[in-house]
Amino acid sequence: MPNLYVSLKTVKSSGLLNISGTTDDARLRDLIEAVSRNMDGYVGREFFSQIRTLYFSGNGKNRMRLPLDLVSISSLTEDTNGDDVYDNTWASTDYELWPYDASPTAKIDLARPYTALEVNGRTTGTETSFGKGQKRFKLTGIFGYSQSTVASGSLITDAAGISASVTTINVTAGTDFGIGETILVESEQCYITNIVTNALTVERAVNGTTGATHANGVAISIVRYPSPVRDACMIEAALLWKLKDSGFASSVGIPETGEVRVFGGAMHPRARDLLNPFRKLEV
Repeated sequence: MPNLYVSLKTVKSSGLLNISGTTDDARLRDLIEAVSRNMDGYVGREFFSQIRTLYFSGNGKNRMRLPLDLVSISSLTEDTNGDDVYDNTWASTDYELWPYDASPTAKIDLARPYTALEVNGRTTGTETSFGKGQKRFKLTGIFGYSQSTVASGSLITDAAGISASVTTINVTAGTDFGIGETILVESEQCYITNIVTNALTVERAVNGTTGATHANGVAISIVRYPSPVRDACMIEAALLWKLKDSGFASSVGIPETGEVRVFGGAMHPRARDLLNPFRKLEV
């Protein structure tokens, strides 16, 4: 499922590639997707959010680091006797999300994920540790660096609302959106593949969410990623697109005059600088 960190409209804008036609839209969208996934690999985390179920082994301690960033938990269950049946359900009062002050749904650049669970020692909960055992715990929730959104300013304008499966959503103003954006309609994520005037063509129920009916007048939000992540994606996508104009040469200019520019390394240094604070450290 594509999760683009900047929209096609942004990359085509006059401040970047200044492309007005649509001939290369499919190729550009694929490039932005590839850049976004390459960035995920560089930092060792995913900035988009998705509903997933993960299994992990217990460590016998009162703190358990999570394999992926976490936005929220739907359920945490435990296989207490190794029979692959998760018979013990941990109540929300049995654990704490850590860091305590993380806020994955906060305003875009203030959002931070949870990275660990702790046994809650301040309540009447009965759990004392994350018991040892292979694949002992099953966690269902929303995973990812954050789930920050901004109001689009648009509403659904289908008089009868939309069903759980239609792929066209009529909105107040199509100009509020960009191809390649992920939108949030109540709790359902949708991915925009095309825009014609005020009609959005979308992939429904993406990133593990569930397709649902939505009434006329429901507000639509747009998923947003941290500013440095968006800027790094713009730099990389624009650079790689323009690199084709040099025949993908490693340098341009005239060596005799010293006017040589080298395109070296796996990522532009400025993009790396923007992403380095987000790199996940192994412990």
